[in-house]
Amino acid sequence: MTAHDKSAKEVLKLLNSDEKYGLTAADAVKNAAAFGSNRLTEKKKKGVFYKIIKALFEPMMIILLFALTITAGINIGKFLKDGSGDFYECIGITVAIAVSVALTVIMEGKSERAFEYLRAAESRSRVKVKRDNETCLLSAEELVAGDVVYSYAGDKIPADGRIISCNALKTDESNLTGESMPVTKTAGAILPENTPLAERVNCVFAGSFVSEGEVVFVVTAVGDNAEIGKVAGYVSEEKNVSAPLKEKLDRLGKFVSVFGLVCSAFVFALSVFRLIISGEMSFEGVEDVFIHSIVLIVAAVPEGLPTTVTISLTLNVVRLAKSNALIKKLVATETVGCVSVICSDKTGTLTANKMLISSLVTPDGTYPENGFFVGDIAYNCALNSTAELDGDKTFGSATECAFLIALTKSGVDYKKLRSKCVTYDRIPFSSERKYSSVTAGIGARRVTYYKGAPEKIFPLVDVCPEKLSRYEKEISNGQKEGLRALAFAHTESGKTYFDGFALIGDKLREGMEKAVESCKNAGVKVKILTGDGAATAAAIAKRLNLPAEKRNVVTADEVSRMTDKEFKQRLNDITVIARSTPETKLKTVSLLQEMGEVVAVTGDGVNDAPAIKHADIGIAMGSGSEITKRASDIVLLNNSFDTILTAISFGRNVFDNFRRFITFQLNVNAASIAIIITYLILGLESPFTSMCLLWLNVIMDGPLALSLSLESRPLDLTGRKPVKRNADILTKTMLIRIAVHTFVMCLVITLQELYNFLGVASYEKSTVTVSLFVFFQLFNAVNCREVGSESALKGLFDNKLLVAMLFTTFTLHILIVSFFPQTFDSVRLSLKTWVTLALICSTILVFSETYKWAYRKIKAVCGNKIAKFSIMKRRKVT
Repeated sequence: MTAHDKSAKEVLKLLNSDEKYGLTAADAVKNAAAFGSNRLTEKKKKGVFYKIIKALFEPMMIILLFALTITAGINIGKFLKDGSGDFYECIGITVAIAVSVALTVIMEGKSERAFEYLRAAESRSRVKVKRDNETCLLSAEELVAGDVVYSYAGDKIPADGRIISCNALKTDESNLTGESMPVTKTAGAILPENTPLAERVNCVFAGSFVSEGEVVFVVTAVGDNAEIGKVAGYVSEEKNVSAPLKEKLDRLGKFVSVFGLVCSAFVFALSVFRLIISGEMSFEGVEDVFIHSIVLIVAAVPEGLPTTVTISLTLNVVRLAKSNALIKKLVATETVGCVSVICSDKTGTLTANKMLISSLVTPDGTYPENGFFVGDIAYNCALNSTAELDGDKTFGSATECAFLIALTKSGVDYKKLRSKCVTYDRIPFSSERKYSSVTAGIGARRVTYYKGAPEKIFPLVDVCPEKLSRYEKEISNGQKEGLRALAFAHTESGKTYFDGFALIGDKLREGMEKAVESCKNAGVKVKILTGDGAATAAAIAKRLNLPAEKRNVVTADEVSRMTDKEFKQRLNDITVIARSTPETKLKTVSLLQEMGEVVAVTGDGVNDAPAIKHADIGIAMGSGSEITKRASDIVLLNNSFDTILTAISFGRNVFDNFRRFITFQLNVNAASIAIIITYLILGLESPFTSMCLLWLNVIMDGPLALSLSLESRPLDLTGRKPVKRNADILTKTMLIRIAVHTFVMCLVITLQELYNFLGVASYEKSTVTVSLFVFFQLFNAVNCREVGSESALKGLFDNKLLVAMLFTTFTLHILIVSFFPQTFDSVRLSLKTWVTLALICSTILVFSETYKWAYRKIKAVCGNKIAKFSIMKRRKVT
């Protein structure tokens, strides 16, 4: 059914609905059967085969496939020639590819389930509907054609509809029509049947948002029959954006791969040179050396890197969801750890958004809390509002609800006042206007009521200077106590009268002082950007122990008079921007970003949405407007500022996890290549067979390495600066640690080869060398748990996966050597030898722990002046 070519009354009649009474319960059931439910058919998921093919075409996997092809080709040729082909290398490379692809596919499934949880949480929004002459809240999915729906600024339109009435209505239809500017709507127009979608100004559409004003509409199409349901691919669906961390790791992965290729080429050239010098040069010898070099490339390529990034970020999405932070984009999981400034709205974010009227001041006198609401002030509160009360439940603006509660406590029934009046015109409140008005017929009277910021209302009325000065003083005193003022006036017979003003209070959210203090300790600055007056905002800042002197507090008007350069010079000192408009907030965020800050913006109102969208991390309150939640990267389901600190802690831990993972991977790479080159220079045979290198590849890229990227320890943010947005994963500290550990491993293994200090039999030497290397890596994996100077043994058993993988790898290596000796060309070793090897390799852990212990003692005794010269600076982020 088309609705834009019919009047609202015709549409209501066709759907058996009524503007005043809505649908009956019986008609709602009938319309659901006739027109369908308000659910979109789910997009068909990609199959497992598609995911496997996609995983195989990752750049690093292509290198492995190329290596497999060459290795298989050479061995097939050798087999066809003389039956001597050795396919162990091919099997090993195939296993490496299979493990990586399997992990990618499994974790992609986990990622999909995490985002399904997100979509389910987002679909829980409630809609104000008229049914059986009762105003009720329904979920969007319960709507049916014919329902009469009320939507206000910030709301998401839940279904297509024909507008019955609207006031100053503008909607954002960019996700449906591509039109970037809000569209002005009207109720009265009747349009030709072939009017394009973007020009149907008398209709609203599912998935769009109310940018300004308010609307009453009758639902005309739901689910797949709505315009958004007809668009292939679900227009509103977000694409996952690559996290900056993933881009850094991809670059690092390419660097490691190129480094591996260069080293492999060098090893190949050195090995061929040795063959020439020794007089053993032959085609078969070159083939063997070539295969060995190809397998070294396989061992060097970190094919598990992309999978590890996805797994770690996805699991953090799940963990944060359990902590009431709904992450909408993977990018936010890491970026939130870089946040250095939080620009926060006050009402509903720092405060509980539970308004209480402290006092009412009228020309006749001052009345206490919930005082004397009668006459034109009562009519103003009842008519100049779209809020509703239903027992303990409130619908609409917290401020408007507070006035309705005050009316009720004064013995005034606001619903009766509304029922006996006729509304002619309404101008909704906006952050730019800072007031709302309504024109109504009350019996023979025709009155326009105004309600808003005193500085907007006082110029409209004629008040003697003495009284105006007294009012302004009382307002100023109230604002110093953190109270807001709203003034009332009305126009009748061409004259405007001042009716009074109310002082309203809003308590800080529980634990806010502690949360802001924790932000300071974590190196994160907090700035308040609020629509309230300077005195009110400064009072809140003082209660939060934020600087609130004259130089720390500015208004939006002052900001507008500053040049960008002047504003930048003052921004570090500014903690409060009062009377903020969306433009002020945007300007503040943009300039902070130009100054190198990583900015998070928190808020819940429509006026917060532009800044939230523009910020590095946009954070919306779960109780906030739909348009704000749509613009955000993170939604706080419990509306708690504390949850932001949890998210920052998780974000910083993500960064640390990848440093742990990379340190381990590079140590395995560097040590294996260093040992091979050292052996070749000394005229020794490479200690690693091709199969041995593939086993090392499993250690480097397998579950053991992955477990390092899944550390979930709580971080103490005290004294720790935010991670800079452009910080490299690999630091000088990490490189020095890798170099030192590589040197120790290489030295011990080379000395054992040259001098056999363990006293093992000659036929056991190659097995001992390989086992020394493997055990060194396992103990070093524990070292890599800590990227700073804290003990790596602290909380070791909290990472149960790491402990399990260490035990499994130890056991698996001993079993392979003992029962499948042909795999590594190895021999069985005695229990005494295994214990000796483990003790020797544990020295790398003892060495690292001793160094850290000494560092901590020196720092405690001598302070930072000596400690700063240490190689490993505690938690230093470069």
